[in-house]
Amino acid sequence: MKLALLPSLGARKTKDDFGHRTTWAMWAVAVLLAVLAVVVPVNQPASAQTPPSVTVSLVEVAEPTDGNYKAACESIVAADAVVATEANYETGCILVTLLNIDGLVDAVHDPDWILSVSYKTASQTYARSMSGGPGKDWDSEFPHELDAGGRLIIHLDRLVPESAYEVEALLYEEYQNVGQWMKKAEGSTTFRSKGGCYVHTDSNGDPDPDNDPAHDRKGPNDLRPKWFGGGFNFSTQEKAELTLDVYVTNSGLAGVNSGRCIYYKYRARGGADRGPFSAYVYSSGGGRRAWIRLTGLEMGTTYDFTMSFHPTLQEGNVGTQATTKGPRMAVASVDVDNITQTGARATIAVDNEGSQTHTVYHRYFKTADEDDTNLHINGNADTVKGPIVFTLPGLTAATEYKVEASLQSYFPTNQSEFDIFPTKPNKPTGLTVTPGDRQLELEWTKPAGGDAIDEYIVQWKSGSETFADAETENREQTVAHVSGTTTYDATIPDLENGTEYTVHVIAKNESGQATSDTKTGTPAGLPDAPDNLNVAPGHEKLTLTWEAPEETGGINLTGYKVQWKADTVTDWDAQTGVTEVSESGLTREITGLTNGTTYDVRVRADNGVTSDAYNWAVGDGTPRPEPIVTGVTVADTSITRTTATATVAIKNETVDSQTVHLRHRVNTSGSS
Repeated sequence: MKLALLPSLGARKTKDDFGHRTTWAMWAVAVLLAVLAVVVPVNQPASAQTPPSVTVSLVEVAEPTDGNYKAACESIVAADAVVATEANYETGCILVTLLNIDGLVDAVHDPDWILSVSYKTASQTYARSMSGGPGKDWDSEFPHELDAGGRLIIHLDRLVPESAYEVEALLYEEYQNVGQWMKKAEGSTTFRSKGGCYVHTDSNGDPDPDNDPAHDRKGPNDLRPKWFGGGFNFSTQEKAELTLDVYVTNSGLAGVNSGRCIYYKYRARGGADRGPFSAYVYSSGGGRRAWIRLTGLEMGTTYDFTMSFHPTLQEGNVGTQATTKGPRMAVASVDVDNITQTGARATIAVDNEGSQTHTVYHRYFKTADEDDTNLHINGNADTVKGPIVFTLPGLTAATEYKVEASLQSYFPTNQSEFDIFPTKPNKPTGLTVTPGDRQLELEWTKPAGGDAIDEYIVQWKSGSETFADAETENREQTVAHVSGTTTYDATIPDLENGTEYTVHVIAKNESGQATSDTKTGTPAGLPDAPDNLNVAPGHEKLTLTWEAPEETGGINLTGYKVQWKADTVTDWDAQTGVTEVSESGLTREITGLTNGTTYDVRVRADNGVTSDAYNWAVGDGTPRPEPIVTGVTVADTSITRTTATATVAIKNETVDSQTVHLRHRVNTSGSS
């Protein structure tokens, strides 16, 4: 019959039984609740025998020579186990016996059972889990089976010295194989763990905390605070009590079931000693430690604390101190105001019921640098009742900072207050405005400084309008800030063409805002194409003429754009082969062309409005040489008394007709 360990459950801590000496209730925070399960397959016929029962007993276990108490417990033969009344300091061994289990068999139900075993201190209340189900072995360290007599040995660890325990065993049957369980039997027992601090002695009979008689006592060095290993700290400081957590990392000197104790005394500053008292060392939180809680102390009083492993604290003492909370003295709040791009003011409010004088520590830093204390800027100021007001210089614009204050120089989280704020942003720069058809296109650059900017607000106005009314009159729009982005743009739509608008951009965060310089722009539509474009070819040139369009887009024209390309260049958007010039008049002579090559030309009116679809006047032309007269001849046969016929030879590479001017005169010299 296989034993399956169900998942461990958490415990609820109590504070009811603490005193000057650390009792078992103080140690109960370290109790590991063990819930064990036995899956019992039974296959005998149903019978009407005596109902099943469960018994639980603490049994004796021999002291292991190798310190392995678990193995020593689990090696016990259940049939030979001897009942005991006291467990060891931190471990125990129990015997669980199932009686009359044959009476549990029911032919209708699934014959599987679970035994749940839990152990706890008498003052604690634990929940139980029935998860797991039949046949599931939750922990390979418990591969045990019931013996023929229905007996099972279980090891208990992490007990607290000198504490009362109850062990309870519950037997369950699965109901109709649906994962629901019915309790069929239960049993329990109680016992106490061993108490009394164990003190090793050397060959002289004196306390030997090093447990090394061969060395004998050589003096106080044997009792140095190497015992404390990981150190100690006051984990709780209340108005009338202190709780000290002592870590012992050298477990070889205070191992499991060693019964070792920490001895301590304390006194109010200037008062008489109280003690010595003792506190057990036990396993808790993954290490060996002792918890010491002092109650009934005076509020607002400093106590000196002395510890040792020497019962009379004669040697090897280690001291510390702590102050109980008196009439409340604490940092109540931190508030930052007067925030600019480079500075701010912090006000620390202090709750100070007793009007005590105390140093208030404060520091500030970029939140991005919180883990790098080298970048923290520290300061302190004394106060009686507060508040304390101080400035924060040298800040970076649009950057998030944290201001923290505490009565402790190390700024513990539970004793500190803080405020987180961004500095104001600088103003956006590089604002440009480009007019469009009933719109303005804006572009600007992120302000200098950090990225703690929430948004940009674009506002515009015209005529008698003001920026103050922009929000209520729906003359603004927001653009979200994106960390790492330096250039932003926005388009203002639905404007009136021909109307001049003034615009600016505001960078804003929760601490304030900054406004860019203003710019102006006048929305306009595209002008129509120029009228009556004419292309006149010439020798290595084309001469273009045109007329102004009637529709100019609502504003005055600033000129014209003229483009040309060889007709072998098919795309006007080509990177090469297209030439553009600006022209203020209504004609343009394009020179430097190649005779005989056809050129495409186009002209548009320009009013400053940008677009992807301008209105162009288009044409083409082919430059050619100028026509020339190469000769004039008069045939003799054409001559009469009053007339003659002349033939003019002309070289003309143009496709156009040419006008030839011809003149003659009478030669009276008689020589021709």
